[in-house]
Amino acid sequence: MAVDCPHCFTYVVPKADGHCPACQQDTRDVGAWEREHTTVVIGEHSHLPEICCDCGVPARRIVRVKRSKPNKDEAVTEYVESQSAALLVLLLVLRVLLGPFAAIISQFVGSQRNWLHVSVSIVQCSECAESGPPEPLRVDHQLFTMRFVVHRNFSQKFNKLNAMRGAAAPP
Repeated sequence: MAVDCPHCFTYVVPKADGHCPACQQDTRDVGAWEREHTTVVIGEHSHLPEICCDCGVPARRIVRVKRSKPNKDEAVTEYVESQSAALLVLLLVLRVLLGPFAAIISQFVGSQRNWLHVSVSIVQCSECAESGPPEPLRVDHQLFTMRFVVHRNFSQKFNKLNAMRGAAAPP
């Protein structure tokens, strides 16, 4: 039976001896920290409780977590590569003819255009922020979501808040 490993929070089928194939720890041996934490999937438009995601105390400090990756869609990549040489020649001609105006245009035709960007908000208190922003376990660039390890208080309030508003995050 597949479970979320309480140590690495990876969805796995434990080995016969109960150990996680990802982190090699016993999935049946759960410590205090693991009991207090779980995972949630937060989307770009999810509603957030006023609770720190790390320690579970009331907080209002919002942190933006952003991740980007190149769009690896081969059809798009081939098209962009085939068009980029012609576009480059055109921009060079425009730059010579129109000077600074062409330079401004070329900034809008940068390599970031074909990247996939995900940016989500999460609540973190000032004390927990000293150790850095939360790191997502996984980023889904198609659904614009990130999966985080969070305190159970945050998870419970987050799930309740998003279920009530009809915007529950996928499991």
